[in-house]
Amino acid sequence: MAEDHQTKNANYLVDRKAAILFKEEQDAPQLLSELQKLLSKAREIQELEDNILKLALPRASSTIVDQIDKILKHAK
Repeated sequence: MAEDHQTKNANYLVDRKAAILFKEEQDAPQLLSELQKLLSKAREIQELEDNILKLALPRASSTIVDQIDKILKHAK
């Protein structure tokens, strides 16, 4: 049985108040309702933005490339 890594990753963000979880089994009207509620809450939107920025790794792509480069150089 495959682990539900996407939900685990999402819950990591939700637990840090950096995202809101919307499950696939919820339907489009529920999504629209949740979005309408959120759009009326500027403070909550700002909190989500602030918290996701705290978790961001701005140079993640460069760091990954650097690590791959080091591995490849050592493999020669």
